[in-house]
Amino acid sequence: MTSSHTTRPEAPRVVQAAVLVALFCGGLDIALAILNRAQSFENLMLIFPSMYATAALLALLFLGAWWAVLRPIGTRLDADLGALQNALAVALAVTFVCARIAQLSARELSADALFMLALFASFGVGLGAAAYLATQALQASSKLAAQARAVVLLGPAVMTVMLLLLWAQLYWIESIKSLLGWLSCVLFALALAWAGWCVVRPGAIKRAARVSWLVVLAALALPLLLDAAAFLAHRSQMRNGAPHAVRQIVLLSADTLRADALALYGNPRVPTPALDQLARDGVVFENDISVAPWTLPSLSTLMSGVSPAVHLVRHEEDRLPDSVTTLAERFAAAGYHTAAIVDNAYLRPKANLAQGFDDYLFMDIPDYGKALGPQIMQRVLPALFRAERPTTIEEQTTQVQRWIARHAERDFFLWVHYFDPHAPYQPRRDYLSGQPPPGLGYSFEPPPQIMSGMVARSAAQREWIRALYEAEVRGVDDNVGRVLEQLRQLELYDGAVIAFTSDHGEEFWEHDGQGHGHTLFNEVLRVPLLIKLPDQRLVKRVAQRISSERIAATLLEAADVEFDGADFSGPSLLPLMRGEEVVAAPPVVSESAIIVDDQQAVVSDEQKYIRSLVTGRELHFDLHTDPGERQSRLADADAVSARKLLEQHASGASALRERSGITRGESADFDSSTLHRLRGLGYIK
Repeated sequence: MTSSHTTRPEAPRVVQAAVLVALFCGGLDIALAILNRAQSFENLMLIFPSMYATAALLALLFLGAWWAVLRPIGTRLDADLGALQNALAVALAVTFVCARIAQLSARELSADALFMLALFASFGVGLGAAAYLATQALQASSKLAAQARAVVLLGPAVMTVMLLLLWAQLYWIESIKSLLGWLSCVLFALALAWAGWCVVRPGAIKRAARVSWLVVLAALALPLLLDAAAFLAHRSQMRNGAPHAVRQIVLLSADTLRADALALYGNPRVPTPALDQLARDGVVFENDISVAPWTLPSLSTLMSGVSPAVHLVRHEEDRLPDSVTTLAERFAAAGYHTAAIVDNAYLRPKANLAQGFDDYLFMDIPDYGKALGPQIMQRVLPALFRAERPTTIEEQTTQVQRWIARHAERDFFLWVHYFDPHAPYQPRRDYLSGQPPPGLGYSFEPPPQIMSGMVARSAAQREWIRALYEAEVRGVDDNVGRVLEQLRQLELYDGAVIAFTSDHGEEFWEHDGQGHGHTLFNEVLRVPLLIKLPDQRLVKRVAQRISSERIAATLLEAADVEFDGADFSGPSLLPLMRGEEVVAAPPVVSESAIIVDDQQAVVSDEQKYIRSLVTGRELHFDLHTDPGERQSRLADADAVSARKLLEQHASGASALRERSGITRGESADFDSSTLHRLRGLGYIK
C-alpha cells in the first residue's frame, strides 16, 4: 500500500504492489481448488508452481493496466497515484476472487461467462474506488498508514501458511479433529498473533516485509525438502555392496483382461505378438485364478501377497492397512529403486497401494479444481501438469519408457498397470474390422444394469461389443511390446524378471450378464500370468490351477530377495516353474464380489463351490465335466467339504492378520471426482 501523494511513484513501489496482489490471488486460486478437493493437489509439488503461475499472470495484468492506462490517466488528472495503485489492486483482486468463486474457467469463456466477468469487474471497480478514498483517509495518520501497509505486506505470508494448513488438513492430517490438526490450528493462531504484534510495534513495515518473504520462500522450498528427506530415508535403507544378482524386476498388469482373450490362451481372433514372444521366453500359467472379481482387493493382494481375508480390502471404500508390508517396501528395503506408473481410479494414493514406492505416478484424470495456475502450467510443463482428460494407453507407455530410460543404470522394481481393456471400450479404429450393428458405434460404455442382464443385446450387438474389447486387447499387446522392446534396446531384457498378469476378467453373457465384480465364475476370475526369468531352464506351461496371491512371493524369490514365507498367503511359484513341485494343487479361494453381494468361492480337485454371504445360496460345479460352470449339482458332502476348506482359509487368514498386526479394515476417503468416475464405471451407486 502506498502512503505518499506523488505524480511519479518509484518503479519498485509499483512492482511491490503488483507482487502483493498477485501472490494474494495466486494463493486464493489454489486454496479454492484445494477446498474443492481437487485430487491432483495431493502432490504438494504441484501447489506452489501453480500459485506462482497465477501470480505471474496477475502481476503482468497489474503492471500492464498501470503503465498503459491508469498511470497516464492519473497523471493527467493529478490524482493520488499511490491511492490509485491500491484501487487497481483491490479491483483486480475482487474481480479475480468473484470469477474463481463462480468457477469461471479461462478455457470456457462463453458469452454468459464474459457477461458475468464484466459484472464482477464492475463490482471490483466500485470497491477499488472505495479503496482509493480509504487510502487517502489513512494518509492523514502516518502511524495508521504504516500499520496498514504492514498488514498488506504480511498478506502473502498469511495466505501461504493458510494454504499449507488447508492442504495438510485435507490431504495429510485427514481430520481437523485430530491432535495434529488442532496443533496446526494453534500454531497458525500463534503466527497470526505474532504478525499482529509485528504490526503494532515500531519498525512494523520492515519487519512485516522480511517475515512475509521468508515465509513465502520457505514454503517454496518445503516440497523440495520433503522430497530430499524421503530420498535420504530411502538411501539409509539401502544395503551396501555390489549390484543385485537380478537388477531389474518389471511387473506389467492390464485391467479386466480375461485369459482366453489372448492368442496364447487359445483365442485365434486377437493377434498378440508381444505377449506371445514373452510367453516363448518365459512360463505360461494356464489357470491363474484371481482372488477377487474386481480391482481393489485383487491388486491389494498382488502388491502384498496376502489374501483379501488378510488385508481386509473387500469393498470400494477400503484401503490397504499401513501394517501390511507391500512388495514395493520389500524391494526398497533390499536396495531397489521402486516405481509405479498406474492407471485406475482405485489406485489413487489414498488407497495406500503406493506404500514403498519411491516414484508413484498415478495416471488418472487430473483435477485442478478449475484453478488458473495449472492451466498456465499445462503449456509450460505439460509433462508435470497433464491435461484434464483421460490418459491414453500410448501416453502412459511413453511415460514408462521415459522412466526406464532415466533409470536404466539402476537396480529397480517397476510396476505398470494399464487401465485397458477395461470399459469403456474405445479402441483405435485400425484394431477393428467390420462395421457396428444398429444401435452401437465404435465405442461402448456398459450401463450398470447390463451386469445383471436387465439390458438386452442382440447376438450381433454382443459379438460387436466383444470385438471392441478384443481390439483394446490388441492395443495392450502393442504397448507391452513397446516396453519390452525398449528393455531389449537398453540390454535389460535378458537379465530381468518380467511378469505380466491382470487383476480380473470380464463376462460377455456366459452367465447372462456383462462386466465384472458381480459373480465368481471363471470368465471374471481366470487371468493370464506370464513370468520370464533370467534362468531359461524352465517348463514352458504350467497347467496346475494357482492363485494370484502367490505372485508376490514368486517375484521376491526370483530376485533373490530374502523374505519369510510365513508372511504370505501362498508360496512362491518357482518350484512349479522349474518342474520340481509334484504335490496336489492347494485350494484356490476367491471372494469379495461387490455389485450384487459378497461371495466366496473355493476350487479343489476341479470341484468348485460358490456361496453368497448375504443370501446363503450355494452352487457346486465339477470343472472336469462342466468347465463352463453351467449346471450346479450340489450334494451335501460337497457342501460340507467346501465349507471346511473355507473355514480353514478363514483360520489361516486370521492367524496371518494377527502376525501382521491387522486388527481391523481401514477406509479411504475418496474425493468427489473419484466417486464420480467410479459411479460412471458402474462400481458404486
